[in-house]
Amino acid sequence: MVAERLALDRRGQGAETEHQILLAMLDQAYHSSLPLTMGGGFDSTRVLQDVHDRYGSVREPRETSWQGFFGHLVEYGGTYYSYLFDRAIAGKVWEVVFDGGREGGAVSRSNGERFKGEVLKWGGSRAPWRCLSALLGDERLRDGGELAMEE
Repeated sequence: MVAERLALDRRGQGAETEHQILLAMLDQAYHSSLPLTMGGGFDSTRVLQDVHDRYGSVREPRETSWQGFFGHLVEYGGTYYSYLFDRAIAGKVWEVVFDGGREGGAVSRSNGERFKGEVLKWGGSRAPWRCLSALLGDERLRDGGELAMEE
């Protein structure tokens, strides 16, 4: 039963990831200098269609203009892509700390204690990169920066 549920959850994972990437790219286009270069002729629907047509696996239907109802574009500014970044970090933690769920790694008390001791117990009082560095045993991550993000 658990395996069936996990399979159902994973079925649309690729499409969901593509959708988030496209939203991040759309967000970057909207918050770039592009609107300023169009001399008052900026068309957000056209930009939406261009991004989807160029990078998506399916063209954006021409009859839609849903971007006006996408609150993240206003509330979050140019940071929507951080969701993808967070998923990459969570994937790394899952594989390194919890052994990708193999051989009881997801329910191992020692793995949970490790996560609690290096991340949860600090609340917001310790820099996130330091928590992650200690958790993963990788000093290159300690101060964050470009190198840490590439890892």
